[in-house]
Amino acid sequence: MRFRVTSFSVANFKNASLILCFPIFILLLSSFLLIFNPYFYNVLFSFSNAHQQAQEFGQKTIDYLEYKTDFIQGFQQEEVNHMFEVKDKIFVLNVLFIFLLIMHVFNITRQILIYGSLLHFILLFLFAILPFNWLFIKFHEVFFTGQWSFPSSYVMVQVFNQKFFYLFFLHIVGFSLLLSVVSIILAHFLAEKPL
Repeated sequence: MRFRVTSFSVANFKNASLILCFPIFILLLSSFLLIFNPYFYNVLFSFSNAHQQAQEFGQKTIDYLEYKTDFIQGFQQEEVNHMFEVKDKIFVLNVLFIFLLIMHVFNITRQILIYGSLLHFILLFLFAILPFNWLFIKFHEVFFTGQWSFPSSYVMVQVFNQKFFYLFFLHIVGFSLLLSVVSIILAHFLAEKPL
């Protein structure tokens, strides 16, 4: 009897952990599908009144984040330092995403999909009611230790301006919302036990 209780507790803890991590998994999936997409960057550049060479710098940035080059020509040293920190954080998030992907694929249940998606809806609601500027500043203060705010004369600010990041944020939220809806629909086709 004691062994059964222990097993039941471990299973509950695992399911609860996967439910809590599901919104992170969905947000990371949405982000990575967009971050490395040059066509998506070009669409945002056309709507954000970006620098006239924005497409060129956008591709250079993607190449840098994908480890195809070690330097972004045209950026100041402070901008390069920040991009190094960005690349470092993306690497860590990639590792986290792969771990969460494996955990969810091999342990997925209807409960995880439904409750994880509902939790994600709540998180998106909080994103919707909080000012974007506040979210943007707090995000950088939490995840970055180096300089992340630059004068308007810097190329990075002219290419990746505030409107660009706002549109990027909206697309991540919208895409992750769509993935959560798909997850709930998928849940109705799954049995109660893990796949």
